[in-house]
Amino acid sequence: MRVCFYPRVGSGGPGAFQARLARVLQAEGLQLTYDLNERPLHAVLIFAATRHWRGLERCRRDGIPIVQRLDGINWIHRVHPVPPGYFVTSELRNVLLRLVRARYANRIIYQSDFVRNWWHRWFGPSPRPEIVIHNGVPLGPARERPAPEAPVLLVVEGAVRLDHASAAILRAAHRELRARELIERTLVFGRVPSFFHMDAVREEGLEFRGHVAAEEIAGWQGRAVMQLSLELNPPCPNSVIEAMAAGLPVLGYDTGALTELVHADEGRVLPYAGDVWKLQAPANLEELGEGGLRIAHDWAGYSHRAQLGASARHDITQTASCYREVLGL
Repeated sequence: MRVCFYPRVGSGGPGAFQARLARVLQAEGLQLTYDLNERPLHAVLIFAATRHWRGLERCRRDGIPIVQRLDGINWIHRVHPVPPGYFVTSELRNVLLRLVRARYANRIIYQSDFVRNWWHRWFGPSPRPEIVIHNGVPLGPARERPAPEAPVLLVVEGAVRLDHASAAILRAAHRELRARELIERTLVFGRVPSFFHMDAVREEGLEFRGHVAAEEIAGWQGRAVMQLSLELNPPCPNSVIEAMAAGLPVLGYDTGALTELVHADEGRVLPYAGDVWKLQAPANLEELGEGGLRIAHDWAGYSHRAQLGASARHDITQTASCYREVLGL
């Protein structure tokens, strides 16, 4: 059987997930293509959306099931100043997402309950069958990790948005954890858009490393004491799952799907004292330090439970099995 992944996604979290899912399905004997016109074709998995209407129309005409995997809805541009081109592009992407969902998809996969509820709240439920499937990552054997001798706080994002709220959270986490001598420095990995300013978050020991290879991040995971989830309203962040799989406890605020991924005693998820949808900085920034202390007091336990949680809920082979069922393969 042959399935089409479309479009082919590049770097970042969506690209990494697509590549992982492809490897598992191919190892199980499925053929994979990135061409909507190839035949025979048993199913199509649309990652977010596409402008290739002719290809989708031909697939629908030929009776090929089309499944759409939905991320969140573009929203930052509506509450944070951005260049006109970025605003228009974000709105266009939302139009494409809605059009594929309404016109072409036979089934919908949401990455989390948060994403499903978000789509339902803004645009209503889909008349087609819907399901939630969390992302998955490759898992190695569970192992005990020694506490790092020179502890580092990691921040791993595909793109680091330094809006007022994100900047405040990053700066507070760095200061609060350093003040309690829980970390020596903070390393931030991810692209920083040129139209967001970094001046507000420059601190001693706070380093921006940019976009790097996954292998480099994996190396730093072994030297880190915890990972800060910085994205506001994350749909289903791969970086959080990857951190947990590496035995790295996660610290962050209760926005998006974070509480779906990080369960009690696998990390610390704090209440967000503010309106995240308006990009208000939380009023309880000092709780980041307290959350870090809770993790540090039982670091080995948090690390072990994070690994177990990732293994139980986010094994890419289990995720692939769920996708196969939805795709009818």
